[in-house]
Amino acid sequence: MKGNAIVIILPVVVMIGLFLFGYMSISQKESITNEDLQQLITITATEMNENTVEVNWQWGDFPEEGIQGNDYIELFLSEGEKNLNSVIERIEVSLWQGNQIVYESTEFFLSDKGIVIPIPNEMQDEQILGPSGQVTLHFPEYVSVATELRWRYYHTWEEHTINEDNGKNMEDRFIDEQIQSYWSVIGNL
Repeated sequence: MKGNAIVIILPVVVMIGLFLFGYMSISQKESITNEDLQQLITITATEMNENTVEVNWQWGDFPEEGIQGNDYIELFLSEGEKNLNSVIERIEVSLWQGNQIVYESTEFFLSDKGIVIPIPNEMQDEQILGPSGQVTLHFPEYVSVATELRWRYYHTWEEHTINEDNGKNMEDRFIDEQIQSYWSVIGNL
């Protein structure tokens, strides 16, 4: 019986070692914060045809603090004289989880530069809204603004309300509402 003890002890020691190694590997995963997310987000704007532009975003990871509040995409034209709101025909917002659309909207409000589209960040049952989505802009046939189109993505991580009065700059809205937990990235087509 003493000679067979190694047959019992060795597999137990190996199982304990594998468990500890696995636990240490999982617990050493680097967690990210909402501030870190700015370095991990991917945003692209693509002209689908001469009358349609898509802006897509995908977070690279989920922040350890969770998600809440709203994000915003501000769309504007590089030339200050032309207002995006006057040349846009239709806006469609789709939020994705995997390959499934979990939220759709056509809501927007005006800013001093163009239009702002609110994007909810929240968990609803088993659906996560916000980390992946698309805004599709449709323009009339006679308008070509794609080369002038600019975007700014604002990420917030606290519950808040934004005054949607038309014509106000987003930075001023954040100051008015005393929202300090946000960052923004800017890009163009």
